[in-house]
Amino acid sequence: MLRILVSYRRDDSAPYAGRLADRLREHFGRDHVFVDIDSIRPGEDFVERIDQSIADCDVLVAVIGKSWLTAADSQGRRRLDREDDFVRMEIAKALECHRRVIPALVGEAAMPEAAQLPQDLVALSRRQALEISDSRFHHDVDKLIEAISEAPSLSPQAKLLGQPLRKPDRQVASMFLRRRWIFVGALTVAALVLVGYWSSLSRETPSAESKAAGNASSAPPSVSSPAAGSVSTTPVPLGSGGNGEPNALLQAPAIAPPPAGKTGIQVVWRGTTSVPCYLFDETGTKALSPEFILNARHCSPDMGLWDAAPGKYQIKFGGVADTMPPLPITVTTGQVLRVEPRAGQLRLHWNGSNRMIWYLLDRTGQQTLSPTSVIWAWDCEPGNVCTRDLGPGSYMVKVDAAGYQPVKVIITSFRITDVTIP
Repeated sequence: MLRILVSYRRDDSAPYAGRLADRLREHFGRDHVFVDIDSIRPGEDFVERIDQSIADCDVLVAVIGKSWLTAADSQGRRRLDREDDFVRMEIAKALECHRRVIPALVGEAAMPEAAQLPQDLVALSRRQALEISDSRFHHDVDKLIEAISEAPSLSPQAKLLGQPLRKPDRQVASMFLRRRWIFVGALTVAALVLVGYWSSLSRETPSAESKAAGNASSAPPSVSSPAAGSVSTTPVPLGSGGNGEPNALLQAPAIAPPPAGKTGIQVVWRGTTSVPCYLFDETGTKALSPEFILNARHCSPDMGLWDAAPGKYQIKFGGVADTMPPLPITVTTGQVLRVEPRAGQLRLHWNGSNRMIWYLLDRTGQQTLSPTSVIWAWDCEPGNVCTRDLGPGSYMVKVDAAGYQPVKVIITSFRITDVTIP
């Protein structure tokens, strides 16, 4: 399977890059699309970071906005003219290693000419670019997906042809050590799987009573009570939730007990999608966790423990069309606060013949709650079931297709609501 790296400048094209990466992940899979940014965390070796990023990819999509060419640093120097500019180094490395580089022009940007580029990026001007416009976003991304799909996946031998930007000490030795440990690890895992398989054959199927006992023994130790409001204070019983049936209960994910004496937050997210979640101070005015969507913490069924010092906070949720209010919580020393945001799930069954945009409106149908920008608007492919985790309430669903009237829906906490159109 192809591995795709999306390269962009945060202050030039972040919204486009985020939306583009989402579409690519829908098609190629989340584990095959990587998003890089034009900054590197403190303490990281940026040369090794870029070497690894390019070594791991088959195709690099260079997202180019209007200020990509002219962006300047704090001294007023054009960033592309600096040899340590991360975006320049990334694309130059991809060109040097003969990766397929596809320029994606966004925001009505023009393709840079050779004379405008530093020498190591001149080859970029010869790459056929694709324009991704606001008015034809999904159509243009479909063309990009077709272009990427035509690129052959590079063999391991081909990947070794590219030389690093510099040769760190003991690089070759460490490469073989890593491969050796990967090989040993793979053998160990295989052996454990076989042992587990044969052991399972020798055991009888557990009875219903033993299953119940096992479930009881795996319950988490006592944790502080969830906050009031949109938090579940009493765990909802698990029925046949998560089986996809209409109005079925959304099953709570299995979460291991927290370490004794640990302080923090455990968000139990019953939704099936991953939504950005943010930690704010008690007043809700100061963000205490990253707000940029690509760096933000995400509430998801497999979300881990959220470290937080004792104190009062608010948890805010993104990607839910402002249907979930901020959640006030109190973290106590030596306790893990377990919170279950009261989210429900909306499943839209779209039986049309074309991709369409759809919107969530308030109960009166007068106010649009979901994103209206073409970059962030919700879309659905024909014949697909498109899901959204939302806060409980009464809403209207509107599809951007001729002749269809808004449909009333009621979202219930921890329940699935189905809407079929047409």
